[in-house]
Amino acid sequence: MPVAPVAFQLPPPPRRVFSLTISPIHLTFPIVELTGEIRAHDKLGLAMVAGVGRYTDKSVDISAAVYELGAQLRFYAIGDFRHGMQLGAEVLYVHLSQSNLSLRGEGLAVGPFVGYKVMADAGFTFDAQVGAQYLGLRATDGYSAETGEEFIVLLNLNVGWSF
Repeated sequence: MPVAPVAFQLPPPPRRVFSLTISPIHLTFPIVELTGEIRAHDKLGLAMVAGVGRYTDKSVDISAAVYELGAQLRFYAIGDFRHGMQLGAEVLYVHLSQSNLSLRGEGLAVGPFVGYKVMADAGFTFDAQVGAQYLGLRATDGYSAETGEEFIVLLNLNVGWSF
């Protein structure tokens, strides 16, 4: 009696619920910026952004500590949390300080973006976003303060892992 061949199927990839990525672009400053995104729904992600490092501008001889804290809301218009096109918004606070000169600066950036996320079955994740942001700035030297505002381009290219 002949035996029917058995079809071999790979199990489906695990359902990942959290992505942790790093921005290689920020490492050139050097600032370590991490983004953690949680899957609130297949079509919705909530992300927190945190960064710390040092910004140096040798042309004006300034080196300042940098801290970043922000959040993103991501809607996956095409695809889902695992592999899809994002429409979203970001709010990011940045603080710079140089203690020996009493210089401080801070800014708040707010704006929309469009992006795309790709997650491999093993968990490797690539995330890219481009958008426009309104940036409000404030700087002080301990005696006087200056404010400003401008529009800037948002560009995020992150790599990491999803769990």
